[in-house]
Amino acid sequence: YAAAHPERVRHLALWVPPSLLPDNPQVRSGGQLAASDWEDFTEWYAHQAFGWARGEQSNAYARLIRETVTQETFLRFSGGWLRTWGSRFDELYEPAARVRVPTLCMQRQDYEAFPRFVAPIAGATTRMFPGKGMVPYLDGGQDVVQAIADFVGASGSGQSGAPDRQTADSTAAMAVILFTDIV
Repeated sequence: YAAAHPERVRHLALWVPPSLLPDNPQVRSGGQLAASDWEDFTEWYAHQAFGWARGEQSNAYARLIRETVTQETFLRFSGGWLRTWGSRFDELYEPAARVRVPTLCMQRQDYEAFPRFVAPIAGATTRMFPGKGMVPYLDGGQDVVQAIADFVGASGSGQSGAPDRQTADSTAAMAVILFTDIV
């Protein structure tokens, strides 16, 4: 969206940028598990997202996945994703090179390094947070919120991301666009 509509985006904050490539062994293993044992897959996925030490939270998330997405729907979605991007996954990164707004890329320290997606974004800032799992509101989630507030200038800290007075006065609302990937 930021690459296609730069006039509508002033700041871009990314949490764990996309790394779901078909050449990733963990993605392949997860796909095989999703096809063969839906309950085990949802448990595995939830523990990947929340961290293995968060048993009850992870189990509750796995139940939520099973209650809201069927195995068949998930396999249809993920199969379409792999058919679309499976042999041309480098095209996933092409839009990143067109992003021309201040960009903050964030993730936990225990997660694999930022993928190639971030590299072509001119002037991107990366921020690593302590903790486990992929969920931003756990393990010091207030630090993630503060980093975003500082980045967009909402904290009053005087960071370079702060809008000027004229822009701030003419802005009626902030829009948040949420995208997500499913393994």
